[in-house]
Amino acid sequence: CGRLFGAAAAREGRVPVASFSDYFCPWCRVLARHLSALEAEGGIAVNWLEWPLFGETSETAARAALAAKRQGAYAEFHDALGTGGFVPTEGYLADLAGRLGLDAARLRADMGSAGVAREIADARGLAGLFGFIGTPALVVGRTAVSGALDAGALAALVRAERAAGAPPGCA
Repeated sequence: CGRLFGAAAAREGRVPVASFSDYFCPWCRVLARHLSALEAEGGIAVNWLEWPLFGETSETAARAALAAKRQGAYAEFHDALGTGGFVPTEGYLADLAGRLGLDAARLRADMGSAGVAREIADARGLAGLFGFIGTPALVVGRTAVSGALDAGALAALVRAERAAGAPPGCA
């Protein structure tokens, strides 16, 4: 439970969600907006899992987001990368880090850290346990979903999971 949902598992009154995504997946960007809206309303708690599937650029973007997390700016970095239409060059990432008030040199160093590599490996391992083959993929409470959901279907799933109670091992 803790590995899958992270701190989201402990948020009282919220349905825990694990979101597996790639910054170059267009459906992931749409789903991320739906998830963020539900999280802002207080209905869910999301653990964003970086699962880069679309090559080197995906891997670089995921590493940068996780490096930003080490400076307390994951959400802002994640949102900025979620707009799409970028290439995560060293210059782009340094500029984004600067706009967000981050230490660009530290970001670059943390991108190559063992901790960042471990988080990506953990996400890949969890995705494999659920048999996910692509992004987006979600675990909402006790329900695994492979593929995109529209806002209505996601809200209905969250309501059903809330009624079912905490997932086994998460209470």
